Amino acid sequence: MRTQFTRIIERAGFKPWYKLFQNLRATRQTELIQSGIDAQAVCSVIGNSIKVMSEHYYTLTDDTLNRMMEVETCAISVQKPPEVCRGVQKAVNK
Repeated sequence: MRTQFTRIIERAGFKPWYKLFQNLRATRQTELIQSGIDAQAVCSVIGNSIKVMSEHYYTLTDDTLNRMMEVETCAISVQKPPEVCRGVQKAVNK
């Protein structure tokens, strides 16, 4: 499968990346967890443990870091929160 997949990537004009299937698996696991699905359920479907996931597969994305910064900024705000913080607070309270 790897050989055929590599050929498809090359025909599309891209360079195959290192550890092709492991990287695809890691990306999907990260996407599922960030979409709000329970980590234990995701690990069960992917076929690894939470420990293995956290050590080898889960990747912190720029989007997640940006959302964390918004929440932190709103949490330490002393003044009445701006509209952005109200949106963040609604998302956090879900």
